[in-house]
Amino acid sequence: MTARGILSRATVFYAGHFVSFMRVTAIVWIPVSIAQALALQLALDRNVAALTVGLVAIVLGPIGTVALIVVAAGQLEHAPVGAVAALRRGLALWLPTTLAGFYVVLWFLWWLFVGVIVFAIVSALVAFVAWAVIGSPADNWASFETVLIGVAALVGVLGAAPFIVVFGMASVAVALEDHKAFEAARRAIQRACDRQFRRSTFLLGLSYIALDWIVIGFSSVVAGVVAAFTQSPFALAFASALPGAAIGGALSIVALVYTRDIRAQREGADLAAAVDDPEIAGRELIDRFLARRDSLAPQARAELAARIGRRVRPNLQASFDHLDDEALFEHLARTL
Repeated sequence: MTARGILSRATVFYAGHFVSFMRVTAIVWIPVSIAQALALQLALDRNVAALTVGLVAIVLGPIGTVALIVVAAGQLEHAPVGAVAALRRGLALWLPTTLAGFYVVLWFLWWLFVGVIVFAIVSALVAFVAWAVIGSPADNWASFETVLIGVAALVGVLGAAPFIVVFGMASVAVALEDHKAFEAARRAIQRACDRQFRRSTFLLGLSYIALDWIVIGFSSVVAGVVAAFTQSPFALAFASALPGAAIGGALSIVALVYTRDIRAQREGADLAAAVDDPEIAGRELIDRFLARRDSLAPQARAELAARIGRRVRPNLQASFDHLDDEALFEHLARTL
């Protein structure tokens, strides 16, 4: 599925369950709103207020994120999960979710550091060439610095795009697959940076950044309208936090839909489930595997072939020990 397809499916799904999803994420945005309101009410220093709100978000954010992912996954799999049960799961997975996010942040900072070094070297070379060609008039160098700052900002935005998607996918991996934080984070990085999906990861990240900027502008307008009618800091804080909560929930839904798509296309998650279904015949499993094996990741391909082989071989009249699993499937497809 393309990035446009992922966004379309995630948008339709999110809009169809918006109210129920917002009830789950309320555990995050309501306390954040209260913290913002108290900061306004107490006239705290701007840095102190930002730190307070940030700490509340860091503490409660992973809980709400995991709970939302669990509820959304239940809806997609037609096995609804209640909000209370989802929040309990979010609380139980708070530490691995936080650690997975920390791992992704370190991964991003490492590549940011590498990018800064490369950018500095390239900029120095360009500056040296420019100095050799045009000399060093002050106005020329001022223009060069402006261009350099603009390019650096653009590169920073482009670099943040995949990080945002990986961050959301790490939470999905912790919530639904592996409670080991670092393993879940590595799996999310591997999936998002897979050669077949890099373009989609990048486009999804850019789309989220663009939407986030739009929401920030919208939040400012809403806050201005609310401030015109009331001086209540609580009303102002709630009005400012609600759009942010909505966009944060959207990222989790996009990450969930994207992860499921990658698992189906590159990891054969649907084939793995079919192997465990006794209603599906071995010949059908073989045909489905052979039709899709070239699109599967090498490790997933080998694991699926082994699982299907363990199911098929006991039912054969001959042992075929001289054939590996895929060669056996090809032979059976030709002869049966």
